[in-house]
Amino acid sequence: MARVAEEERFRRALGRRLAHLRRARGLVQVQIRDRARLTVEYVSMVENGHRIPTVLTLRDWGKVLGVSLSEMFRALP
Repeated sequence: MARVAEEERFRRALGRRLAHLRRARGLVQVQIRDRARLTVEYVSMVENGHRIPTVLTLRDWGKVLGVSLSEMFRALP
């Protein structure tokens, strides 16, 4: 049970981090969708902690944001 709670905390923290990085660059979810070839629904689900993207999706997302994977994961639990 503890692992499930830990995974949920991580999903939510990652989503908040991605949303923060997006907003800091003045981007909206539609721009992530278009540039990373995702659906806006998927972007929203990730940012709200309901889904966890694959490493390849995170790589593409990072390219749009101009950040490395390590920067994306900085300060996450």
